[in-house]
Amino acid sequence: MARFLEYQGSRRYVILVEMAKHQSFGGGWASVRNPEHSIYHALCLRRLATLIQDDATIRKTKVFLAYAAWWTGQRRVSQQFVEGKLRPEAHVVGDVVQDMRCLALLDQMDLATFEHLVKTSSSSSSPTPSVVARAV
Repeated sequence: MARFLEYQGSRRYVILVEMAKHQSFGGGWASVRNPEHSIYHALCLRRLATLIQDDATIRKTKVFLAYAAWWTGQRRVSQQFVEGKLRPEAHVVGDVVQDMRCLALLDQMDLATFEHLVKTSSSSSSPTPSVVARAV
């Protein structure tokens, strides 16, 4: 029994080291310059977290995949995934940190949309109240 427990401890340690490697190489979970790179590391991280049954990390990787979807131009898919699946899942589990990650992603999407609207309208003229109202 002691050898088995020692083996399990060693196995968990090796997996945690691999997880740390994927967290570091993933570019802080996601890199705007290379979404495919971040998807690869998020999927590797998820696979490793599944091996040691780390549910919090598994949920975390779903947000990273939503970020990557947004950066590849699939904003609507990403937003629907976060609002329809990730946030409700976080509420059921009681994971406040995961809920905050989801809110941060949604806020960044809204801010990027607003900035895009302001940029496009300022190139033709100054931003009008109707453009600002549509962004909000």
